[in-house]
Amino acid sequence: MKVNRDRDIAVVGMAGRFPDAPSIETLWSNILEKKTSFRPPLAERWEHQNVYDASHRAKNKTYTENVAQLEGVGRFASKHFGFSGRRAEQTDPQQRFMLEVARESLQDAGLERRPWDREHSAVFVGVSVTEYGRYLCQPVRALQANGGQFG
Repeated sequence: MKVNRDRDIAVVGMAGRFPDAPSIETLWSNILEKKTSFRPPLAERWEHQNVYDASHRAKNKTYTENVAQLEGVGRFASKHFGFSGRRAEQTDPQQRFMLEVARESLQDAGLERRPWDREHSAVFVGVSVTEYGRYLCQPVRALQANGGQFG
């Protein structure tokens, strides 16, 4: 095999958050055990009965009874990452998870407490599009709509 030092990539640390799996190791165990992570929504996340209707045609309702959700969405070590409590509350949970998982990836690689070649290293993360900002603004938008500010 030909070695091309300009294009070599080494994955030296991994981490992740998944439904029923707060770590990569647990995810692999769940896959091997063929464990399903779909169940009724967590009560602290939303009141499912307010949006559920068994009819596939009901407007503004969902007909699914089971979801796969991440646990611990409200937990975040804000002081460790230099966030004030208010800033942490207003930061999208996906972004908070991303910070934690990036740190865990470095820990998994053994890089958190020893020097490493930062100039030739990178951390790659994936986070989906967020609607959290819109969610935070809903009360204001409702007041605007009620006041006729949108015509």
